[in-house]
Formats: sequence, structure tokens, C-alpha cells
Amino acid sequence: MKLKVLINPHAGSVPDDPDADLMALAEEVGAKCEIVKVEPENLREQVAAAVKDGFDILAVWGGDGTIACSLETVGPKGPPILPLPGGTMNLLHRRVHGVPEGTAIDWRECLRGAVDAGKIEPIGAGCVNRERRFYVGAMFGELVGLSRAREAIRDGRPITAVEQAAEVGAFDLTSLAFHELRGEDIGMEGVATALAAFVPEPGDARLDVGWIDPDNLAELAGVGMEIALGDWRLARGVEYHQWEALRIFHAKEDEIETTLDGEPLKLRSGSLIDFMPVAAHVLAAP
Repeated sequence: MKLKVLINPHAGSVPDDPDADLMALAEEVGAKCEIVKVEPENLREQVAAAVKDGFDILAVWGGDGTIACSLETVGPKGPPILPLPGGTMNLLHRRVHGVPEGTAIDWRECLRGAVDAGKIEPIGAGCVNRERRFYVGAMFGELVGLSRAREAIRDGRPITAVEQAAEVGAFDLTSLAFHELRGEDIGMEGVATALAAFVPEPGDARLDVGWIDPDNLAELAGVGMEIALGDWRLARGVEYHQWEALRIFHAKEDEIETTLDGEPLKLRSGSLIDFMPVAAHVLAAP
């Protein structure tokens, strides 16, 4: 068996010397291993080049952003990718391998399980303007700036966190407007401080869309801290619906602060968000 592994050495939990551990495990599972170190600035080119080589399993060892970019590069017609957890949150890896939040996820177990009894499965994605994709979730609005303050909060420096959040306008009560799309028609409309879209479970073709629209700054601050420290789905005051597609507008600016699977970027106001049921294929450990 030929195993090809693309490693992002800059990912949050990839060890300093990953080659030795990887080669040892490959020998244990009876695979001939080829290792390629990738760099974020030319990741797409390196993934595309790797796809042209012969292999039995193509694995990518890195964080959520590395895996998302790799899946986006190969697309639905490319080979399946085995994600190996090497980031700080590993949300996409957990989704692929069925490992719940709060449970340890280990790259060795993912690799060993995939080699022994891996299953090729399609994976859906949210699409932004039919260009960029997210495989777990996306967050829109100035409140995404709270993610930059997360470490200050966890380190017990709330004043610093508030200052960082204020710098990015996270406490703007009405930064977004949005509407649901039902084919060519407009459905539900609303305004919000922040909005999130999550990829649904297999079998559902609609995004899970949630938003917060607090009445005052005190309520916004409380909900914002919950989101910064935990999960959108568990925060108070978040309203949820299932939509096929939506458009998001910034009430005051031309661009919207955004994260796609934790990776920050700016989207133009009026961006389209919809769902692609089969965006790529993955090799999942049982």
C-alpha cells in the first residue's frame, strides 16, 4: 500500500518532528509512506501536484483550514482525502471521523482506522458566492472579532478582551441585514449583530442558519462572551432556521468580517451563501 501524506508543519498540534512518528506508524500498518511538507501560501498548487501522483491513500495532516483548502482543491471529482488532526480545534476532522466534541482525537487512530477499515464518503459544503467553501461552519459580522479576543478571555484578561473586541466593532448592535432565498423568491428577512451558517448532517440539503439580535449592549456582551468561549449552538439568544440559501449585507460597510471553518477573510456585502451536497470525498476512519 502506498500512503502519501501532505503535512502542514505550521499547524497548531503537528509535532516538531512529524516524519519519524509517521514513518513508524506507516511501517506498523504495512504502508510505504511518502511525505510532502506543504506551505500555506502555495497549498493549492502542492495539493494539485500530489493528486497527479500514484497512491492508495492521500492523507492531509493539518488544521481545519488546511483540510478545507485541500478538499476545495480536489473537488467532487478528485480522490478522497484522509484528514489527520493537526490543528487546535480540528472541527472538520471530528465531523469526518465522527468524534464528538470533548473527546480526544488522535491522528494515529485516524490513520490506523482508515487503513484497516476506512470508508469513502461524500462531504457537503456551504458555498460563498459559488467560489469559497466551508465544511463545518461560517460566521459573519463584526462579532467574529471576538475570536481574536478568545485567548485574552481564557487567560483571565477581560479588559484586554473587551478592548480588542471594541477595536473591531464587535459591539455594533446592527451590523448585518439578510434574507432567505427560496428559489428566485425572497423569504424571511432580518437584521442581526452576527450570523452563522452550519453545514447540515448527511441527508439534509439545507444549511442551519442562526443569528443574534440583542436588545442592548449588556445582552450582546454576555452572548458574545459565550460565543467566544464555546459553541454558537449553545449560546443564549441565538435563533435558528434551516434555509437552502441566503444573502448577507453589511448595514454600513462594503465588506463583511467572516470566518470560514475558523479562517478569517472579508466578503463583499450582498454575498450569496448556499449549500453543495457533494463538494468532495473523504476517507473516514470507523
